[in-house]
Amino acid sequence: MAVNLFGEFVLLFQMACVVFLFAYLFSKSRFYTQVIEHRATLATQAFLAIVFGLLSIYGMSSGISFYTATVNIRDFGPLAAGLACGPYVGLGAGIIGFIYRLSVGGTNVYIVALGPLMAGIIGGLVYYYSKRELVPVKVAIVVTFVTETFISALAIIVRILAGDSFEKWMTVTVNVALPMIIMTTIAVGVFCYILQNQIRERRVESEKKQLELEVESKRNLSSIINTIAYPVYVLDRDHRFVLVNDSFCRFVSRSREDVLGKTHRDLYNLQTAELHWERVETAFRTHASREEELAITKPDGQECTIISSSSMYRDATGQEFMVWVIQDITERKKMEIALAENEAWYHILFEHTGAATIIINEDTIIDQVNSEFEQMSKYSRDEVEGKMSLMQITHPDDLERIRKYHHVRRIDPASVPNFFTRFVFTTSLGRLKHCMQ
Repeated sequence: MAVNLFGEFVLLFQMACVVFLFAYLFSKSRFYTQVIEHRATLATQAFLAIVFGLLSIYGMSSGISFYTATVNIRDFGPLAAGLACGPYVGLGAGIIGFIYRLSVGGTNVYIVALGPLMAGIIGGLVYYYSKRELVPVKVAIVVTFVTETFISALAIIVRILAGDSFEKWMTVTVNVALPMIIMTTIAVGVFCYILQNQIRERRVESEKKQLELEVESKRNLSSIINTIAYPVYVLDRDHRFVLVNDSFCRFVSRSREDVLGKTHRDLYNLQTAELHWERVETAFRTHASREEELAITKPDGQECTIISSSSMYRDATGQEFMVWVIQDITERKKMEIALAENEAWYHILFEHTGAATIIINEDTIIDQVNSEFEQMSKYSRDEVEGKMSLMQITHPDDLERIRKYHHVRRIDPASVPNFFTRFVFTTSLGRLKHCMQ
């Protein structure tokens, strides 16, 4: 008996080696790529059902006859099909194995033929309930051992009910059922191990490519933003600085190494950091571009006013980042404030010259008049400002003198601020037409 068992195991192992080769080739095929990416078409599933069904036929036709039973690994094809490719492939392979076994005939043919069919159905259900993924090797081994034990137990029970003697069905159990259970379990375990290795290799390769794309994307983006004169930085979803240009490093008075990987909370005071934090959260939530003027305190304690612009950036891997551009407008704001103050003083002086005063442009059109002019000429501001020429309100006898005066008093626009590039004319230099009539 020991010699027979050894010979059976050798033959079954030889059959399993064919299975192992098939598993390796299958793991490298485009069909399995479609399966693990969940995009297998009906045609692909039908083809795989036929292939695994042929494996079941191979397992049955290459077995060893022992009494009225055959030692083989017929259930491997349907069970592996179900575990690796899903319920439809498993069922299809099981039906092929079932039909072939019926065609062979023999004792208890129906119960024996149910083995491949049940194996395919069980494998497919396990795949389905594992969220359409290949189960770990240990789980596959347990499922196979339990399934094969159950199928063999049914066959033995049928033999007992058919009147086989205790000695006979015990002999069949030891010499047929036990080797089939062991070798089918080993074959499915190795099959799943090979496929799991392939899945891991694909995952590692995918992660490697993703990392390479991410590095290349960051390198390209870094080259681009370093050409921008304004401070520019890029934040990931965790608010960390992942890219900064030289201008930003100068803006915060920190080296690039001191900035990368940090957040606003690491650079700015609490008030400024929380202001930025809220804006970053809003930007990632809405994905909307944004531009606004902010008063902040720089890391060195200096107060400044900036215009901050943000926009969404998605790299080659699909990861989202926010790109921010800063314009420091502190000096410009100071000039605007000073300009506004000068304008205010200018208007105060203009309104209180003590004489009727007008401002004309280069075409002698009246831009502004003061209240003294309104009182003296009886013209309202609305009537003359931007609508009437100085020549229209000047007495004919004074036109020549006004023209000469206008020519002599012309100011070079490039030598003074814009609001001074006007011409001042006081009514004490000529007579207004309106007053002379």
